[in-house]
Amino acid sequence: MKTRILIFRYFSTLAISLMASALLLLYILFAEYREEEFQQRQKEKVEYTIKLLTQYGDISNHLADIMDQQSIHDFFDEKMMVFNEMEQLIFSSLDDLEIDHIERILNELKEGKNWHESKQDQYDVIGIKIEYYGKNYFAISKAYDEFGFSKLYFLRLVILGLFVLFSVTILLISQSISNKLAEPISRFTKNIKNIDLSEASLPKIVGDFDTEELQQLKVQFNALTDRINALFTFQKRSVALMSHELKTPIAIIVSETERLKTLMNHPDLDTLMVRIKELGNIISAMLQIAKIESGTRARMNPIRIDDLIFDIISELHHLKPNFQFDVFYKIENPSTEALYVTGNSILLKQAFRNILVNSSSYAKRSPANILVNTKEKEIEISVTNDGPVLNKAEQKQLFQEFFRGHNSKGILGAGLGLALTKKIIELHSGSIHYIAKNGQNTFQLKFPVA
Repeated sequence: MKTRILIFRYFSTLAISLMASALLLLYILFAEYREEEFQQRQKEKVEYTIKLLTQYGDISNHLADIMDQQSIHDFFDEKMMVFNEMEQLIFSSLDDLEIDHIERILNELKEGKNWHESKQDQYDVIGIKIEYYGKNYFAISKAYDEFGFSKLYFLRLVILGLFVLFSVTILLISQSISNKLAEPISRFTKNIKNIDLSEASLPKIVGDFDTEELQQLKVQFNALTDRINALFTFQKRSVALMSHELKTPIAIIVSETERLKTLMNHPDLDTLMVRIKELGNIISAMLQIAKIESGTRARMNPIRIDDLIFDIISELHHLKPNFQFDVFYKIENPSTEALYVTGNSILLKQAFRNILVNSSSYAKRSPANILVNTKEKEIEISVTNDGPVLNKAEQKQLFQEFFRGHNSKGILGAGLGLALTKKIIELHSGSIHYIAKNGQNTFQLKFPVA
């Protein structure tokens, strides 16, 4: 996941969560305040009612009716009941609203509690014990806080609107901040992506970055680049030097073997000659690759690819006289020019030699089939044998150095041939793929037409 997206996600999630928590806390506190403030108003009305009932007890019945008629609009849907210390009802408001659990509330007040509060649906219910002029009175009030709930509903709408507005604002700010914070990292990544790995040496990253961490990363990356370039240079020079030094003794061995062949005329000397020449070809190919990687342009010429393949088949016939290669043509472009590629003959010969040797070594039976498909802009060569196929896990590692599959037991090799082949083909702007299908192994090579 991109750093910009992570910053945007973390910052916006944190900010929106904090804002939502703050708005929710505000709503809860206001709801608690509404309940407490309304119950306090109920209490004050109860106390005032008891005071009037006590002071004007002789006319309490008429007074209660008059007082209730005057205060009927104080609360919406309210019921008040006042009891003396004998639990006798001495006042009841005109509303026909029912109060649940009256006896339980009165028992709580008689047992020493001076205050009771509860909810019945959306109604606030309070029970209160009041001592007035040496007498105890018990009162129960049940009322609906229409004004308070109206304000609470309005507050919910305001909070919801603020949440949407602030969330959109936070998302826009988060996007701006994440883009600004991630821009130096994106620029650093772009500099790395622009490095041309085909160059003789890796270039350094130039330019200054906004943050100290990226500046330090640039310094460390450039230091690593210096070490890699030094190692690459040493490796290329070593390979070139060893390949060059080995050419002379190999040439001497070939010459001496040819002299022995003329003197002794032993049949095994033919095989030995082919093996020695094969070793010399590998060394020549390694020397050419080392020169190319060091920046030296390889000599490229038009090469007819099927002629090169027939030359290799002829050479391999001395090593494996009982193994055959059948060559087929699929002509989409009938011009002979479609058979030519631009390349280095030493390198291409080594690449195809590795493929054909591989096919003959791993095949269950002869022959292996070679299909040459001529197209308008590319030439495709497929080499197929019926040997044991590789599983999917092995196919991913097939062109890696020193890799050998499960079917390589008892077959000589170090696992370098296909890796070298892939390198040579890519140097010629071509491609190579392995295909396992119907119990057959196929190497498919593609080159642009010269």
